[in-house]
Amino acid sequence: MKVTIEEINDCEIAMTIELDDQQKRKLYRKAGQRIAKNVKIPGFRPGKAPYIHVFKRFGEEAIQQESINDLGDEIFKKALKETNYVPYSTPEIENIDWNPITMTVKFFSMPQVELGDYHAIRLDYETPIVSDEEIEAEVTKFREEYSPFKEVNQPAQSGDIVTMTINEVDSQSGDKREAIINLDLPKAGQESKDNFADFIPHVMGLSVGEMYDFTQTLLDGHEIECTLTVKKVKRRVVNLDDDSFVQNIGQFKSLSELKEQIRKAISEKKQTQIDNFLFSQGLEIIISEMITLKWPSLLEDEEVKKSIRYYEDELRKAKTTLNDYLRENKKRIEEFREEVRENVIEHIKTTLVLKEIAKKEDLQVDLQEVSLQAQYMTYLYSDNKSMVEQLNSPDYIQHLADNLHNDKIRKRLIDIIKGQFDQTN
Repeated sequence: MKVTIEEINDCEIAMTIELDDQQKRKLYRKAGQRIAKNVKIPGFRPGKAPYIHVFKRFGEEAIQQESINDLGDEIFKKALKETNYVPYSTPEIENIDWNPITMTVKFFSMPQVELGDYHAIRLDYETPIVSDEEIEAEVTKFREEYSPFKEVNQPAQSGDIVTMTINEVDSQSGDKREAIINLDLPKAGQESKDNFADFIPHVMGLSVGEMYDFTQTLLDGHEIECTLTVKKVKRRVVNLDDDSFVQNIGQFKSLSELKEQIRKAISEKKQTQIDNFLFSQGLEIIISEMITLKWPSLLEDEEVKKSIRYYEDELRKAKTTLNDYLRENKKRIEEFREEVRENVIEHIKTTLVLKEIAKKEDLQVDLQEVSLQAQYMTYLYSDNKSMVEQLNSPDYIQHLADNLHNDKIRKRLIDIIKGQFDQTN
């Protein structure tokens, strides 16, 4: 058997297979046996007719037609073993010549990935340092959040709690109603979710004893005369010399404990930012130094279609359509597809490289790791039945496994870049 490979495009393969005379005879005889088994031949029991009788009765063309399945299956698989290619798509026979037997099979191969020396990559980084000023800034936020409220004789402002009465008089019936409510005035930039949020603009700036009159018109057209009267204004009073606010947080016994936790949190945040940078930069270098990084256009096209379907689903949830989105953003569908394709290409590169690193580093996730993570997540949401059901679904379990695997790859790559991984161990 002679096998010739032509790579038409990245991972698009044309394989030409030529059989010698011995392989041709074997192929023909096997096809003849199947014909003898399936067709009644006078003088012979099913499958017992000699090959020469089958050939004379049905002719070479019938033998050839019966051989095609073997060519596309058995012969192709044997030829494939002589190469390093693994089909991504279903192989298709493009052409067959019978003298000698030569066939051309086209298929997309699986992506081809060969890494450079990524273990040699090193990037400079600094150990995170947390300053006293950063800690004090966070302590101040806690002071403002957990200091006690005290009554003040000043105009209401953002962050205050206002106690007031609402007196209503029905203009038709004369009925009177009075209610007492506490209204949280949101801090600047925040949005209130209070049931009486509509009153906030009218209450802001009022002091104790001051009133605001307004009229409400009901659906049937008659009016309700209303009067808001401020009874109390409470404000958080921050005392820089008083550390008792720590007791209100609940999990800390002293200010020093709070500061230590703040230091740790800031340090971890900075370390995460450093690691994210190292991972991103390291991955970029690895991709730029790849020996081989190819994928079939079919894979790329499939991922583009999948991404567009995702966009359409998300837009549908938002009660709109892709056409509406394109019209609002003055884009043609071709431009949108090209943008999606650019993102898909970056995603494919990253995915292929990380998978190859995981393979080289023999990084795997076992069932116990996934099970423990699933149990932990179930514990966190134990009071939400529908969420627990979702967390135990096969799709979510696979999602957990993928995340754990990606975390391992990420950590290994960061350790390599920092020079903290011993390859010989």
